[in-house]
Amino acid sequence: MSKKKSTHKELANKKVRGQGVSPELQKEAEYMPDNQIDYSDIPELTDEELKRARRVGRPKGSKPRPPT
Repeated sequence: MSKKKSTHKELANKKVRGQGVSPELQKEAEYMPDNQIDYSDIPELTDEELKRARRVGRPKGSKPRPPT
């Protein structure tokens, strides 16, 4: 059984040793705009990886299913 990942809201509300929210969890749960995210430690995809990539989602032109 795999452990569920905590959401930011859950992290922000998590209590540590009855002392409220720990500074580490609070910092992790704070909002950060996309333009401030540092992607420099993620390697770029190679040409071969880009060739193998597949689009995920609905095919172009298909209509969404009506709600049930």
